[in-house]
Amino acid sequence: GKVAVTTKILPSAFADVRGAIERSRSALGDGVGKPLVLLHSPLASPVARLKAYEALLLAEQEGLCSAIGVANWGAAHLDALAAAGLPAPAVVQLELSPFNQRGETVRAARARGSVVQASTWSKLSGQTGAKNWGRVKAVAEQAGCTPQQVLIAWSLARGFLVTPKAPADSPAVRENAPPAMAAVCAALSKAGYLAPWPVGFDLCEEGLKTGALGRTDGWGLSDVSGAAWDPTLVP
Repeated sequence: GKVAVTTKILPSAFADVRGAIERSRSALGDGVGKPLVLLHSPLASPVARLKAYEALLLAEQEGLCSAIGVANWGAAHLDALAAAGLPAPAVVQLELSPFNQRGETVRAARARGSVVQASTWSKLSGQTGAKNWGRVKAVAEQAGCTPQQVLIAWSLARGFLVTPKAPADSPAVRENAPPAMAAVCAALSKAGYLAPWPVGFDLCEEGLKTGALGRTDGWGLSDVSGAAWDPTLVP
């Protein structure tokens, strides 16, 4: 199948978007093709965000990237792009899970024609939090799949692009691949969990903020507060 490469630009590089893209492409090497380029977070001033996005649009027009997007930007940040008369990003990447559904931002992105990508970088391990993790395990046991597959199926059922992560030598690479996930989705449908938006998958209300369920997932308490933890809310 076709592999799409994504690279991100940190706020510290917003002043030199073109240079950041060129450095990333050089590091990726030949044969990779044009990447999807995302502005990594909105942790910059509103003026700096707009200028970086304008520079990213120009880079796309010049053929330096295949498409552009933003990561961790909230509804207010997307509104600011529209108010400035700028086209919507092709992709809006967010930390999304049944524990953190971000309904307002998802609706805002889709209303503008952006594709929403679920990229759950938090471990969702249940080691130190995840009050509802047991419910995910119960769904997985009933359907005969892994908890990770349940979360991927949850994302697919809502029409999100999904970027599950696992070490290259992990069995999860094969378990989470499209052929296996097709069987998982069929099993979850049979068990009544994809019907659509079933109660079994609605593990929390929309609008819950990151960390609101005590879901620290191996992070220290000092790591789960402030703008860096939930940048979608920064002004």
